[in-house]
Amino acid sequence: MIRSGLLLVVAMLLSGFLLAEAPREYFASRTFNSPHIDGILQDPCWETAPRAKDFRMHSPNDDRPATFQTEFAILYDNNNIYVAVWAFDPEPDKIFRQISRRDLVESEFVAVCFDSYFDKKTCYCFFISASGVIGDLFISQDGDINDDTWNAIW
Repeated sequence: MIRSGLLLVVAMLLSGFLLAEAPREYFASRTFNSPHIDGILQDPCWETAPRAKDFRMHSPNDDRPATFQTEFAILYDNNNIYVAVWAFDPEPDKIFRQISRRDLVESEFVAVCFDSYFDKKTCYCFFISASGVIGDLFISQDGDINDDTWNAIW
């Protein structure tokens, strides 16, 4: 299970994105050459995919440039959605990593949430920690219900 403290962090991060900067649009790109899923983002499709970057932080210092640059790109084809994240850190050996069970993401992580109904009340979230632990979560009823028993195949 994802701990409730982590859920609070995720909620704070998501609200932080909304509070720290004006909403921005990102358009996923269609690919006809799917990337190889190996954690190495050197496939030609990633080289041409538009990247979102230049984020601003919410905590601990509201509306300042992020301490480290982070970028992401999203591609899709007829069957899948592909998300790549470039999280730049000058000292990657200092990133906290901890192995744990699925949905028990207790170290640094990245997450992507999809509001597939575009109702701003429900979303499907996918997490991966720096140590490779995955987690997923279904959020509904305007954030009142966080179902970490939902397990997607991904």
